[in-house]
Amino acid sequence: MAKKVNRPGPAGGAKPAATLRWLPGALLAALLLGGGMAYWGSRSAGAAAWVDRPALPDLAGRPDELGRLLREAQARVEADGGTAASVAALGRIYHANSFLAEAGRCWTFLRTLEPAEARWAYYLADLARMRADEVALLAGLEETVRLAPDYAPAWLELAELEFKAGRLDRAEQAYRTRARLVPGDPYAGLGLARVALQQDRRAEGKRLIEETIRLAPDFPSSRNFYAEILAQEGDAAGAADQRWLGTVAGRFRAAADPWKDELRPGCCDVDQLVVWGAIDLQTKFGDRGRAYFERAVQIDPQNPQGFENLGMFLLEAGEPARAAAVLEQGSALPRATELLFSYLGDAYLALRQPEKALATAERGLGRMPDSGRFHNLRGLALAASERSDEALAAYREAMARAPGSAEPVANQGLLLLRLGRRDEGVASLKQALELQPGLAKAATMLAYLALEAGNLPAAATYVLPYYRQFPGLANARSLMARYHLLTALEAARRGDPAGVEQACRAGLAAVPESPELNGFLGVHLLQLGRLDEALPALEKSYQLQATDPRVALALGEAYARINRTSDARRILEAVAAEARRRNDAAVGGRVQAMLDRLP
Repeated sequence: MAKKVNRPGPAGGAKPAATLRWLPGALLAALLLGGGMAYWGSRSAGAAAWVDRPALPDLAGRPDELGRLLREAQARVEADGGTAASVAALGRIYHANSFLAEAGRCWTFLRTLEPAEARWAYYLADLARMRADEVALLAGLEETVRLAPDYAPAWLELAELEFKAGRLDRAEQAYRTRARLVPGDPYAGLGLARVALQQDRRAEGKRLIEETIRLAPDFPSSRNFYAEILAQEGDAAGAADQRWLGTVAGRFRAAADPWKDELRPGCCDVDQLVVWGAIDLQTKFGDRGRAYFERAVQIDPQNPQGFENLGMFLLEAGEPARAAAVLEQGSALPRATELLFSYLGDAYLALRQPEKALATAERGLGRMPDSGRFHNLRGLALAASERSDEALAAYREAMARAPGSAEPVANQGLLLLRLGRRDEGVASLKQALELQPGLAKAATMLAYLALEAGNLPAAATYVLPYYRQFPGLANARSLMARYHLLTALEAARRGDPAGVEQACRAGLAAVPESPELNGFLGVHLLQLGRLDEALPALEKSYQLQATDPRVALALGEAYARINRTSDARRILEAVAAEARRRNDAAVGGRVQAMLDRLP
């Protein structure tokens, strides 16, 4: 690049020192040390060579903040002649805001200016991905790993690209490189398992995914992939357990990529910020998600989307007062959405301020008089104010405005139950489930009513579909465990030991973490003399809920039977202490008798 710069050189025979005499002392020292030509080339030669500088693009409809950032970055490029640092800063802003052509010019220039820097090839590859240009993407990733063989994110992206293209041997090689660079990495482990299964190496694939789960138990994709393997092998219970563990682990999250993260601070796209925030929120990075929502509000205070999502986050985080403050700001905007007003009403209901929730509904109806959502919110606010007849009328109005919506029908049913109108309430809740199968508030209430009445067949019609649809929800899992526990109790009452065991094991296949089911099964097996089978269930129940005296007594008895005297004494003394605290003389006397029998 330096050869293209027309700079006057020393006259023939002139001494080099004479030509350098005008340079500042620090730069002269750098030149004499051998590093000065690189400095001069990256600054002046680069500036002279960059004839394809991007002009400021059309920013119509974009936030003012984006224009400010771009103008400042362009000015820095002009001021310093186009150093690598200033061009990279400009490129990051263009890239983060999806100005693909402008960003490409920046990265292409930098790749010429600094051919050994892998970032520029990686960013060009990312632009190719955004354009769906797989040829350029592959070339960019291959150049990246050649220049930066230790940058693990590039190896993972290359492996995924090769896998999708069916080049399994090359994919496996890239996954293995990633695994070497990041020991225990679940992304590489999952990839290697997928390759093995694609190549009919089933036993190896299963072993690899089991090892991946052992090293990273909270990686949801591995759990779901393992569930598919178990289902194909006919292990339905094991597959269900893995699916639940995958649900509990949360949403899939892309692997960390520091170089791409360097692009994000310049993003002024509210839609993109909201997407990043939602992903962080759903993958248990709530603080980062909140920061993206807050940035969306800061960047474009006229866009209600940022307020809506930040308010929703605060509401779900248990901060209804702050949610209300944010949503009130957003509700004043001309483009405030129906959902924003709905969240605001929910915040006021959570704050036990039904009068403000009612006012919010009325404001919303002033803007959108045909909104069934606002009539439903109005009904909730009136019900919370003990204005039941008006609330029922509001729900009927919501149903008329939105005939397919299950929410007002379910809310009407719940209010009717509260008013003692059970038959009408149950009918409304059943209607809500017909409109929206699995609607939580309707399914759970009907399930509880059936369980309380001891009507297990009716309970099954609500509990089982609800669990199948939402296996990760705590409420669904609690209902599933309770249903199977009551089924086991019914079997015990009719003297059916096999039925007891079957009900417990069926429940534990769905909810293995249930202390009640583990405890009930353990006590049952102990009574049948099946000590080896009883002990694991009792230990798990005690681990999950040590305060249940029935399980603790049974576990202490089991330990005593196998001469684990110190463990038996530890468990029983803990039960005795709890009995004294509760003034439970019956349990205390029984425990003392058991302690007295220990050697």
